[in-house]
Amino acid sequence: MNHRKRIFSIIVFALSLRILLFIGIRLNNPEGFLTNTDSIQYWQIAENILNHSTFSPSSTPPLLPDHSRTPLYPLFISFLKWLGLSVQGIIFFQILVSAATCLIVIFLTYKLLGSWKSAYLAGAIVAFDIPSIVYSNSLLTETVFTFLLTLSILFLVLHFKEPEKISSLLISGVLVGLSILCRPISIFLPLFIVLLIFTFSQRPKFYLFKRASLYLILCFVVVSPWLVRNQIVLGTPILSTMGYNNILYYRAAGVYAVKQGIPLSNRRIC
Repeated sequence: MNHRKRIFSIIVFALSLRILLFIGIRLNNPEGFLTNTDSIQYWQIAENILNHSTFSPSSTPPLLPDHSRTPLYPLFISFLKWLGLSVQGIIFFQILVSAATCLIVIFLTYKLLGSWKSAYLAGAIVAFDIPSIVYSNSLLTETVFTFLLTLSILFLVLHFKEPEKISSLLISGVLVGLSILCRPISIFLPLFIVLLIFTFSQRPKFYLFKRASLYLILCFVVVSPWLVRNQIVLGTPILSTMGYNNILYYRAAGVYAVKQGIPLSNRRIC
């Protein structure tokens, strides 16, 4: 069996597993794609983008501007809705994106290790990865974020393999910027990548400084429109307040209990 057939087999397995779950949800609980609170908010923001040209999770006026979600995934949903896709259609498109991520992982592993055997194994792990299967059938950011992040790393590796091809570095910088706009947790990734560039490259420091600066500038250019929007709408160029929300809803009660000396047996989850 040649490489193309083996890769094709892995992608088919990845698609089959994801589509099986899709069919199960569609037959047993058609509304199951939107049962998560985050999913409902993303869907509402997408509807407000299309119908009111505003980034808001509100379902009734006044449509208050959102400051916790970053824009890429709601824009992704709204674009597919504009094309005429329903929730189930968008989920099926995500399944295709998830399968494409398996393909990217195969090529990424081969470029890193030079071994097709390792590449097939990595692709198979992603194909059979249960969280990947579940998230591809959920209206959540994980599938799109993983695709963007994995693709950005592939282009970065291609740049390391052939440093004279600056286009690979440029594409990687843009994709990392989009990853940040999908999930703000990746905000520190560009700095980590720059550290890797200076640590493992043997080229002159000034050359590395120019490449690293270009990489960071591209990331910032992609993210900057959202920062400008938040400065105009909210009065501060913040990326997201989701971290503060997590502290409030998941940590504040515990901190308060410790400060007040409330015994564990007397604490209640509200």
